[in-house]
Parts: sequence; structure tokens; C-alpha cells
Amino acid sequence: ETAKLNETSSQLTQIQAQTTDSQSKRQNAKADTVAEVMQSPLINGLKADIARLEAKLQEGNVILGKNHPQTLRTESELESLRSQLAAETRKITSSIDTTYQVSRQREEQLKKALATQKARVLELNKQRDELRVLRNDIDIAQRAFETISQRAAQTNIESQNSQTNIAVLNAAAAPIEPSRPRILLNVLVSIFLGTLLGVGLALMLELANRKVRSADDLSEALDLPVLGAIASAGRSLKRAGGNNKNPSSGPAALSGARA
Repeated sequence: ETAKLNETSSQLTQIQAQTTDSQSKRQNAKADTVAEVMQSPLINGLKADIARLEAKLQEGNVILGKNHPQTLRTESELESLRSQLAAETRKITSSIDTTYQVSRQREEQLKKALATQKARVLELNKQRDELRVLRNDIDIAQRAFETISQRAAQTNIESQNSQTNIAVLNAAAAPIEPSRPRILLNVLVSIFLGTLLGVGLALMLELANRKVRSADDLSEALDLPVLGAIASAGRSLKRAGGNNKNPSSGPAALSGARA
């Protein structure tokens, strides 16, 4: 990234020099002193022809007169050469303007690229510094771990050496009863929780599906007093059949009444 930064900076320096040169040529283009104009063979040839025709025109004006056909033809040729010279000069100056604009755009691009590259290099340097600090912390932690490990090993060896005269006085006895599971406690807890769960479930079912089982339930549900109770048909017939053996009573009587 640093090498790329240096390369971008070098390119920017070169393009800035080109931009300065193009700007200088633009400013001097009207004075007809631009190197491209002065070194152009076509322009130099046109200037030589113009100088020759100007001398010929002066001579024709003196000898033949201004209105002579030959003098007028020479003047026309001179004007044509001057127009060609101006056109070629404009081409070169236009080319200089184009080069200047391109150089300016390239310079701006390189400036932005250089700024981006500088920011990237600074970020990389920052990351390298952070990485260097982390590596230093890791080295310190590694050395501390090695020191602690050495001390632990040394302490272990010293403890083994100091306990060579220790003897077992009484052997540990195996337990008679298991510590887990506690069967009686588990059974009691299960019974209690089962009873509590059954009662709760019954209450939930009752609340979810309320039924009318008495006149009080109906009065409480409708918030109205009970005027009377009508026994079911089956129960009335059973009572009638049990109290009276008369065929006209009971189901037969009910059927006759329906008819």
C-alpha cells in the first residue's frame, strides 16, 4: 500500500507539471509564441507563402496598380493563405485546450486517489500498531502463564516430598443406605401434587363448561327469579306408572292426549 501511495504521488506530480505547461501555453496562445505553432511545418510553410505574396502584392500595387487583375488575384491568394494559417493555429490552440482539460480532470482524479490511499495507509498503520500491542500482550500473558506453570509444578513436587511420612489411620466405611433417591418423600410429594393437579383440572373444566344443575344455578346465571319447575316427561311418566296401574294413565294416556 505504501508503494502504491508513492506511485500515485509521483503520477500526480507529473500530471500537475503537464497541467501547468498546458495552462502556460493557453495563456500565450494569442501571442503566437506557442512551441507547437512555431514548430509546425505546415504553419511555417503558410507563413513563408504569406510573406512571399505580401511582397508580391506590394510590388504589384506599385507597378501594376491596386485594381489590376494580377494584383487582385495575388490579394485573394494572400487572404486564402491567411485564413488557412488562422485555421491551423486554432487547431493547435484547441488541442492545447483539450490537453489542459484532460490534464485537469486527471489531476483531480489523482488527488482523490491519493487522499484515499493516504487514508488507507493510515488505517493500515493503525491496525499494525494495534496488532503490535496485542502481540506484546500475548507475549506477556504467555510468560506469566509459563511462570505460573513452573511454580505450580514446583509446589506439587514439594508437597509430594513433604507428605512421605503420612499414613492412613482409619479406612472410610461404605454407607448403609443410599442417599438418593428418597422414596418416601417422593411418594408423598407425588400424591400431594397429583391431588392438587386433579382438583385444579376439575375446577378449570367446570369453569370452561358451566352447566345448570339446580334452580339456584339458573337464577344466578340469568339474574332472574325462578317462577316454577317442570319435571321431564320421562320422569313424570315413570311416576304416573308407578302410582296408577290404569292403562289410561301413563304412556297410553299421553299418546291419547297427543292424538
